[in-house]
Amino acid sequence: MNFAPLEEVKRLITAEPRRIEMLDWISRNEYTPCGTVACIAGWLSILAIRNQLKISEASEDWVYEAHNGLEKSLSSSQSLANEMLEASEEETDKLFFTSRWPNSFYTQYTRAWPDPAMRAQVVCERIDHFIKTDGKE
Repeated sequence: MNFAPLEEVKRLITAEPRRIEMLDWISRNEYTPCGTVACIAGWLSILAIRNQLKISEASEDWVYEAHNGLEKSLSSSQSLANEMLEASEEETDKLFFTSRWPNSFYTQYTRAWPDPAMRAQVVCERIDHFIKTDGKE
């Protein structure tokens, strides 16, 4: 499994905690500077499209451009995310769906709901745990 893209996701959501929302793959959102909010798989798919279209992250609108590219893509967010991680759906479901998270992370995420910074912190800790356990939990 390739965990490097997860470090990029952590960087993105740490830089702007309002970007992470585990209830939806990807959606437009007027409250984030980039206009996009996504779950872990959603951010991985945006990164995949960014790479495919060779969009420079130096561009202020790179997330918007990648999101538009994703909307035109025939691939699903989950399949793109799985490709980025070089993992199967069975492996990544443990990370992409909060209902499959270890109970302690699920509970922390639920309690953190009103606070974007806390929510982002829990998601980053969940990613770290997934990496530490080599994707097993």
